[in-house]
Amino acid sequence: MGMTKSPEGDVFDRLNAAIQEWDQQIASSHGQLAEQIAAAQHHLDKLLELPVREDAAPPADTTPETAELQHELAAREERIAELEAQVEQLRNETQTLHAAVEEPAQAAQALQAELEARQNELVGVRAQLEEAAAAAEAEAEERVADMAAQLEAERESKAQYQAEAETRVAEMTAQLEAERETKAQYEADVQAISRLQDRLEAAERDRDAAQKKLDQLHARRSAQPETEPPAAAETAREEPLPTPELTAEGEDAAESDTAVAPDMMAETEAAPEAADEAEATPVPQAAAPPSTPLGGLGDVPAFDAQGHKKRMGQILVELGLLSDSELEDVLELQCADPQRRLGSLVVERGHTSEDVIARILAEQLRLSYVAFAPDEVDRTAATAISPHLARLHHCIPLRKDGVRLVVAMANPMDLIAIEDIELASKSAVAPVVATPSQIAAAIAAVYPRE
Repeated sequence: MGMTKSPEGDVFDRLNAAIQEWDQQIASSHGQLAEQIAAAQHHLDKLLELPVREDAAPPADTTPETAELQHELAAREERIAELEAQVEQLRNETQTLHAAVEEPAQAAQALQAELEARQNELVGVRAQLEEAAAAAEAEAEERVADMAAQLEAERESKAQYQAEAETRVAEMTAQLEAERETKAQYEADVQAISRLQDRLEAAERDRDAAQKKLDQLHARRSAQPETEPPAAAETAREEPLPTPELTAEGEDAAESDTAVAPDMMAETEAAPEAADEAEATPVPQAAAPPSTPLGGLGDVPAFDAQGHKKRMGQILVELGLLSDSELEDVLELQCADPQRRLGSLVVERGHTSEDVIARILAEQLRLSYVAFAPDEVDRTAATAISPHLARLHHCIPLRKDGVRLVVAMANPMDLIAIEDIELASKSAVAPVVATPSQIAAAIAAVYPRE
């Protein structure tokens, strides 16, 4: 690595150059002086070589050449003396200069030594730095390797954690979906229970009203002479109509016509549980007009020419069981008490019987109508459901038809009842239509209260 010279180094360099120049000048002067001295000495030697006679007296008269030589010799001796003086002076000056230069030279040498020491120290420091850099680089590489290994481990841990998190999220999603389904099922059950409670409350109100009217009828009968109702209205029964099973068309029609469901509900509610408590006593009703017995209805016009289902009131009017004014009166009563259904109101006002309402309902739903006695119920089939379920939905199993359970219902459109029966019996349900009084009597006989 190059180093910049200091000002002291420049002074020393110039001083050394001047000293070298003086040395050269002195050497040149010495050379010239030596040549002159040598020439003078040679000349003296030549003079001395001349023969001198001892007995000869010095010549009284010297020749001009001798005088000139002597004079030249004296001049040369003076010149030699001057030159020797100059040489001595120059030697003294040289010694003085050497003495003057010696101290800066020594200082320069000291500086040079210090510089070399500093350079050596710098070399040592550089070596230490290189060693430290190498150690730091090795440590850095080791730390980088450790950090890379740690980062890889963290990546693997993160991947594992992410996989576990995804698994947990999937499990939680499935659990949430199951909880949602459970919640939806629970809400549906709550709604079903709410509907059942509403129906139960309505049935209790109808039971109370029916009991009140029953008491009123008993009071009127006890106050008036009993008259025997026409035998045709009391005892006439028909064989089951040859109607087809419930089809998709019947289901769509039953779901699209909102007037049918109230009529079926009326038939379900028209025979309350009070009938069970009163030993299956049917709901009192006025005797059907003698001119319209059940066997005289003929075909029930449940559908029009286009295949559209007719309403219960329209059918009753077409069968001649109600007039238009009587239908309007019944509808006004129903508007005043929406819990009461058209079929039960028509039966209570004595316009027709439960059998007629049940048969019309069966024709509307394309189901079979059955008239049965309690002893006609298959007791083995009846055990497929509990007495509580039979009383709750006002229905009773009649028999097993292959894998299906034939169930007599006053309201065959009660899908909750059908589902409960299928769950309890583990069989498919084939509903048939019966009167509420018949079902109540069968329940009281088959499921006696303890």
